[in-house]
Amino acid sequence: MSIDFIEPEDFFDIHGNTSGNLSIDEAKLSMNVPIVVNYTHIDTGKTDFSFAQEFKKKDTEMYFKTMHDIACNTINDIITNSDIARHFLRTKITNRIYDLLVKLGLKKISREELLIFHFALYTDKDCADRKTDKRSPRIYFMLGKNGMIFPLFFDPYHEINP
Repeated sequence: MSIDFIEPEDFFDIHGNTSGNLSIDEAKLSMNVPIVVNYTHIDTGKTDFSFAQEFKKKDTEMYFKTMHDIACNTINDIITNSDIARHFLRTKITNRIYDLLVKLGLKKISREELLIFHFALYTDKDCADRKTDKRSPRIYFMLGKNGMIFPLFFDPYHEINP
């Protein structure tokens, strides 16, 4: 997936602005410049998928390894490079994810203006299951201007978008 598959109306400016779309030029730039991480919108306890929940040692190690691996890359590079990709996908805006975003206070953003991605930290070969504590954690984030990404949710059992 590259910028060619995304329409101009798919890009929302959340970098200091709560209204309006990113232009197609800003979107292309965001997809093609090295990633910058901004934790302004991170869930620290407003939903069941907050970063305040328990991280296992493996979750923590893989989170920082993944962030290290993607840090100097562009989103387009990550999407096309299977060594870094780790299920790096654009997230469909379902009712579930939209309701979670509203809980974070992002209710002024319409579904059409959201550009959310997620990636795997790792995937359990036996599938994720909360009851047995088998994890396949996913990190969800929103795209902003100039390569900025905003981590939002930690989904240890791959329940948001299974």
